[in-house]
Amino acid sequence: MDSQCAIILLGAGLSSRLNGEQKIVKTYKGETLLFYSLKACLNAFDTILVVGHQKDLVIADAERILQNNTFPHKLTIVQNEHYKDGQYSSIKTGIRALKDMNQTESFAIMTGDVPFVKSSDFITLFDKLGDSDVLRPFVNGVPCHPVILNTNMMDFILSHSDVTNVRDLLQKYKGILRINSYPYTQNDKLINDFDVKENFETEF
Repeated sequence: MDSQCAIILLGAGLSSRLNGEQKIVKTYKGETLLFYSLKACLNAFDTILVVGHQKDLVIADAERILQNNTFPHKLTIVQNEHYKDGQYSSIKTGIRALKDMNQTESFAIMTGDVPFVKSSDFITLFDKLGDSDVLRPFVNGVPCHPVILNTNMMDFILSHSDVTNVRDLLQKYKGILRINSYPYTQNDKLINDFDVKENFETEF
């Protein structure tokens, strides 16, 4: 990848609370959630999109977005063959792809169901990582994405399989990881992710 920072965008989940619909290709205010996520990611850093559940729909939408827009950074799509095992398996898939591309400095983990993230959010949060292993942003006391991680966390995550997601990882290993719980005031909509049908009908 061209830059020393990169983003892993998770788009492989089962969307169980939406009866199995792939939520990141559902429409909110005229565009898919994936459009908003990719727009923010690719205007900030190179991005790896992890696909799994209904992958053909996600890939087709990503290709549509790339055809209709010009972004300064590169998108790589990788498939998680074990996406039914949960989010952590997709994180590992993204990290393995990132390691293969010799990304060396720091990376973000971002879920694809937060349409209000902006490229400036990524840039600001990467800048605040410093010497921490992990920067976890909080909006009004609520943890949110994107989570920013030092490159040493790649091997740490790959070597631990006793958790299900980033939240569990940080909770279980908070005693040994340098975690910056960062109060973020630049964008208070980062806590608004989309899990149920009503979210797509709400004015945030």
